Amino acid sequence: MRREQDQPITPPSPERRHILVVDDDPLFRSLMVGVLRRDFQVTVACDGADGFYRALDHKPDVTVLDLQMPGWDGLKTLRAFRAHPALADVKVMVLTSDSSRETVLAAIHAGADDYTIKTAFSRDEFRQKLDRLCQQPRTMDSIIDQAMNSVGLPEELKVQGEPHELLAVDTHHFSWSGSNDLLQEAIDAWE
Repeated sequence: MRREQDQPITPPSPERRHILVVDDDPLFRSLMVGVLRRDFQVTVACDGADGFYRALDHKPDVTVLDLQMPGWDGLKTLRAFRAHPALADVKVMVLTSDSSRETVLAAIHAGADDYTIKTAFSRDEFRQKLDRLCQQPRTMDSIIDQAMNSVGLPEELKVQGEPHELLAVDTHHFSWSGSNDLLQEAIDAWE
C-alpha cells in the first residue's frame, strides 16, 4: 500500500525525462530532488527493493543509485535491473561514497553506465552526465563500442579483440559510458 509520501516528487510529464533516485540517506535524496526537479520528473526510493519496484511501476530514463544501503544494496539492485526484461535498458548512474577498486569494478561488471564518487562531483558535471545518459540509448552496439573504446582504463579492464570476437563476452553485464576521467582518477588513487 502506498502512502502519500510514496508518490513521485514531481508530477509525470511526457516531455520531461524521468530520474529515479535510490539512496537510503533522506538528506541526500532531498538534495538530489532540489538539483533535479526543475528539469526532470523525479521519483525517490529509500532502498534497492523500493527502487526496483518503483522502476517497474514507472520506468525511469536514468536511475541514480547509491551502493551502500541496508537490505538490497546497490549492486543487488543493479543486477536486478539488468536481469529484468523491462528494466535491462534503463541507464544506471552509480553515485556513492565508495571509491574502492573492488566496488568500482563490481559496479561496472554489474552493468553500471556511470560511476561517480559523491564527494568528488559538481552539480554541473552531474547534470551533464545525466543529460548524456538520457540521450544515449543502451544498445548492444553502444555497449560494445563503449567497452572497446574505454580510454584511460588499465589494459586488464579493456575488452580486447574485434567486434565479432566480442560476441562471447557477456556485454549485457558489462558496459561503461561514464566519465573516463573520473574512472582514471579512481584507478590512479588505487596505485
